[in-house]
Amino acid sequence: MNLTHKKIEEFRLLMHEVALDKELTDQRVLSVSRKLDVLINDYYSMATWSLKPAV
Repeated sequence: MNLTHKKIEEFRLLMHEVALDKELTDQRVLSVSRKLDVLINDYYSMATWSLKPAV
């Protein structure tokens, strides 16, 4: 498991913990969610980039 994948899992678990006692619109939940979104987007960008043929 690479570093980005580990970070995604950490933030996913953190978001779940924070959301247990907060509204889903709470700023703390949204902040963790945004960070998780960035990590997921970076992960997929790297995965997509590595699959593109060399020009």
